[in-house]
Amino acid sequence: SPRDLYYFANELKDHGFFEEAVQYYRQFLDGNRGWVEDNIEACMKMADCLGQLDRREEQELALLRSFLYDAPRAECLCRLGYLHMEKNDYERAIQWYEMATQLEKPANQLAMTNSAAWTWLPHIQLCVCYDRLGDYRKAKLHNDIGLSYEPDHPALLYNKRYLEEKLRALEADGN
Repeated sequence: SPRDLYYFANELKDHGFFEEAVQYYRQFLDGNRGWVEDNIEACMKMADCLGQLDRREEQELALLRSFLYDAPRAECLCRLGYLHMEKNDYERAIQWYEMATQLEKPANQLAMTNSAAWTWLPHIQLCVCYDRLGDYRKAKLHNDIGLSYEPDHPALLYNKRYLEEKLRALEADGN
């Protein structure tokens, strides 16, 4: 059954049989008989397997495939952003993370969500992207938003101190 394929693929993934898991996730998805939430999760798990196999282009396609089943999910958008950060393509990463910040959580109570991806995570990643591009004001803006969700997060607190120093130095230089 479709559910058996999905759970078998999960078992393969969990035991490190990534190539085989990808095959079963594809078979599950190609059958077009899975529950929407399982389809989306299968896309993300298949992307994880492809990442383990260092097949980044296919990993990106697996994440994009999740859009076929429902509106984009912040978890997928954050992963797409991260793939571009790994390539130092910060402008493209920013597009994905910005999109993640504008979504509303699915109304479906059964939808699997990672609350970090829907709140502070895209903002800390935007902070990093803007920092790498030298736009410390935008970096600080997103870090501050992240802090509004997670006021005690060590990385956000570190970024706050770091960015305050950067901005003080810019002001001292007249920028």
